Amino acid sequence: MKQLIFILLITLLVGCKLNQKPDCICTMEFRMITVEITDSLNNPLTKLETRTIDQFGRTIIPLYKKLDYQPNSYVIADDSNIPLLSTTPISVVFIVTDSIKSKNYFYTLNTDECKCHINKLDGPTKIIF
Repeated sequence: MKQLIFILLITLLVGCKLNQKPDCICTMEFRMITVEITDSLNNPLTKLETRTIDQFGRTIIPLYKKLDYQPNSYVIADDSNIPLLSTTPISVVFIVTDSIKSKNYFYTLNTDECKCHINKLDGPTKIIF
């Protein structure tokens, strides 16, 4: 009987350790994955249309598409898009369009274990359009 109780206690303790979630404390920081877009002469391009689509065909809509205080910075995704992400990296395509042409740029994004903040794993920081 004592051996059975001992085995049950060990099983319970091991099971609790395996199911433990990480200690999560999210900061108030709001992260955005941005890209600088310029022409070949390094002039900011301010009249572009952009959109982001993930590998599952879902449109990712950041709170702001463009940063007013940085005229050539565009937002690919931000922390408001966390529900669409996980710790497993996903591919997204950032589509940039003007009145003449459209180009696709590829990024890899994920989130931390606690789903607090978005992370960019791969993709350009500057685009010459």
